Amino acid sequence: MLEQSENRRFYLKLFAVALVIFGARLWLIHNFGSPVPFWDQWDAEAAGIFRRWFNNTWTFSDFFAAHNEHRIFFTRILSLLLLVLNERQWDPLLGMVVNALLFSLTAVILIIMLNNLLGKAVQNVMLLTVALLWSVPYAWENTLASFQSHFIILPLIVLKLYLIVIDAGKRVSHLPTLLVGLIITTGSVILILLILVNVPHHSVLRAGNLNEFMQAFGKALAWPWITPPWISLVLYLPFLALVFRTLWLRRKPSQAELFVLALGGWVILQAASMAYARGVGGMAPASRYMDILALGVIVNLLAFYFMAQSWYGLPNRIKPYLNTSACLWIGLVILGLGELAVMDSWHAIQNRGLHYEKQLKNTREFIRTGHLSVLQNKPFLHIPYPSAERLAQLLAHPQLRAILPHSLVVPPLLQSQQDNSTFVANGFFSTTGKYQNETTLGSYNHLGDRAVGRFESTQIKLERRFMEIL
Repeated sequence: MLEQSENRRFYLKLFAVALVIFGARLWLIHNFGSPVPFWDQWDAEAAGIFRRWFNNTWTFSDFFAAHNEHRIFFTRILSLLLLVLNERQWDPLLGMVVNALLFSLTAVILIIMLNNLLGKAVQNVMLLTVALLWSVPYAWENTLASFQSHFIILPLIVLKLYLIVIDAGKRVSHLPTLLVGLIITTGSVILILLILVNVPHHSVLRAGNLNEFMQAFGKALAWPWITPPWISLVLYLPFLALVFRTLWLRRKPSQAELFVLALGGWVILQAASMAYARGVGGMAPASRYMDILALGVIVNLLAFYFMAQSWYGLPNRIKPYLNTSACLWIGLVILGLGELAVMDSWHAIQNRGLHYEKQLKNTREFIRTGHLSVLQNKPFLHIPYPSAERLAQLLAHPQLRAILPHSLVVPPLLQSQQDNSTFVANGFFSTTGKYQNETTLGSYNHLGDRAVGRFESTQIKLERRFMEIL
């Protein structure tokens, strides 16, 4: 009974954490999300999926087609599924909500895995840590965009090689996993070489030399501080100490330790790939990469926990200093997270929100007028695609025009069933101003405020099973 009660409390707390994470992301979407598809969505979804789907030219191999350097198989499936389920309306806001749900589920799965490995010892700490890391909007690009395996096997191979060396009695039992890992890795490398896509205009984003790579690599591992690369040595010191001590003792790690070692190795390899592919000038990682880097906080926090265990062999006189170091380390992370969220991310989110408003206005104005000049010569990010000409071509496509988000639709005027002189085009006082530059019906006519009448429209033909009334 006691165990059932504890499990019930754990899952109630887990549900509360999931609600906090999901709610935080929904709040960000509600306040700053845009209904206008943004940048890669026009090529990858509009031209790459939807138009070919409507023309019956889509093939299964198109799911694996290259998009820049990537093969976005699952993203394409999700985009097409959402279009079909949403009455053939392309809705980026719906995609953002689904992404928020998926991020919340990853948090839940991670907490359950850690709870199964570590039990109650760090349960509340992990619940609080994951809730904080998944709720603060440092990776806001992943939340405000509806469009966004190999490395995990490499840490697995390294761990298995280590176990074969130190676990003399069970060396044979580790060989199958090692061989499978080597086969998968070799096959992955061959597959990567076969499907590798070279994007010439992206080559300028790569680290130009070893110094730039190390600068970008250090900034990635220094998350959440990101700017001073040397802080990475401080923030990853617990993990490095855990690795060194494990090797020094030639100890067989527990399942929990293996998980932390593998996860830490995966994060480091991901940071290295970011530094190589997007490390020009030693630049800091972009917001969209930070959900991955945040896992390093969990890795190092758990490394502190393992160092406090008896097997680690720390003298008792040293343990108080370990606790003090852990508190200082946590304080450093919290300060960095606050700096990143308040000073950097919040400013960027507000700017992007202003840009989204301009994008909606300019895109809708082009749909209303059809004039290319509406999109041309605009400031950066004031239209939702880098090329005005390409954007105009896609917006003019009949099949794509039919599935545009409702906020971009410019509806025709309703027609009255009877001769009606009360409700006239642009029937409002001269100082009121037009609604989004559109022609609208109003009751302010030649009689002024005294006009009284009734409007009954002709039958409205709905192309979808819903309509929006503003």
